[in-house]
Order: sequence, then structure tokens, then C-alpha cells
Amino acid sequence: MSDVVSKILLAEDDDTISRLVSTLLTAEGHQVLSVADGSSATSALGSFNPDLVILDIMMPGKDGFAVLEDMRSADATKAVPVIMLTARDDTDSTWNGWRRGCDYYMTKPFDPDVLCATVSRLLASSEVAS
Repeated sequence: MSDVVSKILLAEDDDTISRLVSTLLTAEGHQVLSVADGSSATSALGSFNPDLVILDIMMPGKDGFAVLEDMRSADATKAVPVIMLTARDDTDSTWNGWRRGCDYYMTKPFDPDVLCATVSRLLASSEVAS
């Protein structure tokens, strides 16, 4: 990966998890914008222009699935990698994430090393594709 800082949008309504993920990714050299609901995530997509998005599913207002659908239907964000990071580990939710276009589905509790490695892999893949 290049020396350019990657911009990551984190949509997570749990403050503890949001701080943890933000701290991990900032330590890896990324710029992280954290929002606590889906509507804020959708708004931030245009202004922040992220290289990668991490979405919780269960958030106030618009859920992560709706944000993902918005992303995949917009030319500017349809190719941005998305990690669904959620407590929902049932088959229907997992399938919905994949079907709607997430690039990786990760359940909580999660391994911080696996999250960081997944972020790095997806960012490297998207750099190669662009």
C-alpha cells in the first residue's frame, strides 16, 4: 500500500466499539471518521469520500443494510469496500450482507488483528482495481 493515508468511515452506535475500532485503525495510519447512525453515514459518504466503510447493521434510524444499498446504487460509492461489523451472526443477516454487496462480514466480538488485516487486504485490493 502507498504512503497515502486511507480514509475510513466507521458507522457504529456503540461508543466503546467505535473508540476501539477508531484507535486501532488510527494506529495503523488511517484517517477515521466515526458516525453513530445510518443517516449520518450516508451524509458522510459524499463529504468524506472514504476509501473503505465499516458498517454496523443495528443503528438508530437507517440500518447498515440500507446504507450499503445506498452505496451500491450510487456511482461514486458502488466500488468502495465495505466491512459489515455486527453482533448479528444469524444466517439470514450474513446472507443479506453478502447479497447486498458487502466485501466482508465480521461478527462481534471480533479479533482486532483480523479486522486490521481485513482492512489492509481490502484497501490493497481496491488500489489494484482502481
